[in-house]
Amino acid sequence: FLHQSVLLAQTGPAFSYPSCSPLALHPLYRTEVWRYLSYSLAHHGPQHLAVNLLLLLLVSLPLEMTHGWARVCLLYTAAILAASLTHSLARPCGSLVGCSAGVYALSTAHLASLLLNWREDNLVLRQRLSNRRASAPTFGWVVRVCRLLVVSGILMVDVISSLAREGGTTSYTAHLTGSGLGLLLGLVLLRNRKVHTWEVGLRRLAAGLAVLLLVSQLSLSSHLWIYSLLLLLLLLRAS
Repeated sequence: FLHQSVLLAQTGPAFSYPSCSPLALHPLYRTEVWRYLSYSLAHHGPQHLAVNLLLLLLVSLPLEMTHGWARVCLLYTAAILAASLTHSLARPCGSLVGCSAGVYALSTAHLASLLLNWREDNLVLRQRLSNRRASAPTFGWVVRVCRLLVVSGILMVDVISSLAREGGTTSYTAHLTGSGLGLLLGLVLLRNRKVHTWEVGLRRLAAGLAVLLLVSQLSLSSHLWIYSLLLLLLLLRAS
């Protein structure tokens, strides 16, 4: 981001929209496949970068502490990829920068974590934070409600912004894709401390929908069909 800002300052307005960045997703460079991930490293000015970093720290640290960095990283990367593919199909003439899709994916992954571990989180929190001593039974309930409020607040701000603004450079399609895939992959990738019968079926359904979404996007992008085939082969081998 800093490198691109210095480069733009030499040729044009500093901190302008980095559509010419070698990292940004651009309609003229669809065959440069790294852009489908690297666009998340470029941002539209310091405010865009600061907000995304703040939200990323807010939603990612609790997930990493609970589920580990590898699961969170895989979920984040998949959401970034899916958002860029959806944006390319929905707005083929538009460019894309920013990691907002990943932020929204991690936000909705909190909902998946709460759904899978609603009762178990209560017990873990009471055991860890009370130093193995008896604590108020409502403490875990308060924490869960706070997590729901934070995630709902982040999502509602985006919904209100999309309704209030017309046009602009914000890709709400990418935000929606990240949110949906974050919920689906959260049900599949995040740790489930106690597996119930109904959760097995739910996780299989979520896995099927997530794979269908990614494979269909890769297939519809004509120059990325080979990656769709490779993904299918990897999934078949893993199963």
